[in-house]
Amino acid sequence: MSTEIITVSDIHSHILPRFDDGSKSSVESVAMLSSLYDQGVKKVVATPHFYANKDEPREFIETRDATAKHLADKIESILEEEGRDACAMPSVYLGAEVMFFNAMSMCSELEKMCISGTKYLLVEMPFDKWTSAMVQELRLIVAKYGITPIIAHVERYFQYFRQEMLDEMIKEGMLIQSNAEAFLGIWTRKRALKLLEDGKIHLLGSDAHNMERRAPKIKEALAAIEKKLGTAPIEKLCENSEKILSTATPIWTPGR
Repeated sequence: MSTEIITVSDIHSHILPRFDDGSKSSVESVAMLSSLYDQGVKKVVATPHFYANKDEPREFIETRDATAKHLADKIESILEEEGRDACAMPSVYLGAEVMFFNAMSMCSELEKMCISGTKYLLVEMPFDKWTSAMVQELRLIVAKYGITPIIAHVERYFQYFRQEMLDEMIKEGMLIQSNAEAFLGIWTRKRALKLLEDGKIHLLGSDAHNMERRAPKIKEALAAIEKKLGTAPIEKLCENSEKILSTATPIWTPGR
């Protein structure tokens, strides 16, 4: 089976306009979504950054939701202005990329930061040595709220964790997400491919922020994976993301 007929979901993106360091406008957001669709992506999760040291949870959620509604209301009019087909667009879901913070398990608003309609939460780990206390905090989130942490862009932490620690997190049901660029970078692709081959990367994300320096590269990543490992790992990535998003509620979908 060729990747040309495999559809994958983007579990990590920054497509909400003028919200964080991602898209600068609704027009750019639509361009990003259109690019992802052209790369075979049929479902995209918007995961704006949440930083507990500067964001108040309820204010973040209210602003995020309002921004998402604004984008959903603008998509079709922008496509019409540009003469593009509204059906040739992915469905859009809402979540957040939550930077790990001490006492995360005390934050009841985490449930509203999960991918909409699910109990899956994208967590950005610290860019420092991971500790057993951090892992314990994630365990508490699971135990207290029934939330499954998804560890964002694992390739960025290679120097900060021991493989045994990652294995322990996976054994306890936590999921690991990799950015598409991990399979393209000379310093990350070998280890990323090995983790994927071993079933230790479960989800793929573009982590796209714009259409320039940080544009979506899902199609390039799938081609690199297929070249080295065939289509079986890609099919598993698709299966994992579909399991999460099958019960999720989109904020926009073609033909709504």
